[in-house]
Amino acid sequence: MNMHAARLRQLPGFEPGEGKNLTVGLDIGFGYVKVVAGNGRWALFPSIVGEGRELHILSGFGSNDPIDNLVVDVDGRRYFVGNLALRETEAELDIDPDKIFNIDFEVLVYTALALVSDKSDQDVNIYLGLPINFYRTQKARFEDKLRAHQMSRFVKILGQDVRLIRIGNFEIFPQAGGAIFNQILDFRSEVRTPRLARGKIGIIDGGTKTTDCIYMEDLKFVDQRSFSVNDGGTHKILMDIRDFLMKNFDHYYPRLAEVDQMLRERKVEVKGKVYDLSSVIDASASRVARKIVREIAAKWPNHMEFRAMILVGGGGYVMHPFLKEIFPDILLVQDEFEGEAVTGGWNVIQFANALGFLKLAVMRYGEKK
Repeated sequence: MNMHAARLRQLPGFEPGEGKNLTVGLDIGFGYVKVVAGNGRWALFPSIVGEGRELHILSGFGSNDPIDNLVVDVDGRRYFVGNLALRETEAELDIDPDKIFNIDFEVLVYTALALVSDKSDQDVNIYLGLPINFYRTQKARFEDKLRAHQMSRFVKILGQDVRLIRIGNFEIFPQAGGAIFNQILDFRSEVRTPRLARGKIGIIDGGTKTTDCIYMEDLKFVDQRSFSVNDGGTHKILMDIRDFLMKNFDHYYPRLAEVDQMLRERKVEVKGKVYDLSSVIDASASRVARKIVREIAAKWPNHMEFRAMILVGGGGYVMHPFLKEIFPDILLVQDEFEGEAVTGGWNVIQFANALGFLKLAVMRYGEKK
């Protein structure tokens, strides 16, 4: 599975201040971790954590790509994270709603922060999102967890020195809401799209487990009109692909993270032969999209009043053609990075919330010139 590596890049239009806490936008989904920092670093890796051990050989041909080889020590305990956990452990994608309270989630948070930090002693101001149902019911508990752990950890990633990561300030936001601020704000946290700063906006965030539908009016989150479509994410599509493989390829039963790569590539290789999965994927995505449409029709009967409907998330990318049949004006988020930093439709749309959170962090904590 090929993921993009963390790398240093200056985000367009953004000039970080000197000697200030690092501002970070963080989106930890059931499938992938997306993190973007004000120093220009960004990272994307699978949300998989496995038990670590000593390794004598890393990925082939001497690769030292930090994303491919995330050997992470958090407070002295070793973990394999992301692609390495997929290769070297039996760890699987975790879609348990209580995952935000287990150690694996904490490891994902501090791995992401260590990847984008550029100091051995790093203070961080962070905006992060929770899925809408968790935001409603677990926000206070999650805040208490962060405070109880004193929000600091010693983290060592293979190839880096030990880093002390301290979370100074943090804000928790409805996860899908980051996307609208990404569309409205530039990297100086100044309004660049006034049309979207007023009126009613619908945000559809297709994730791994659910699709969150956020209703905002004049940039205010409207709780009673926001909802989550359970089993409305790519997990259902992944299960359909795996069921197809089991029935047609002698009980071939790949892990979900491997099936996710098949979904992205729309093909599978079995015994050296490549098979096209487009018909399986499209049939499943169409069914999931119809479920989302039914929920929207029931809960947003006056969706024509929206100034814009914005589609984000990896699941949003997969289901866009089918949702667009019903909502022809739906807006797929645009590439913010330009050039090579984040390329391809999947990555662009996956980073929408993290980018929005970064811009909110800059606005709130002040790292602009």
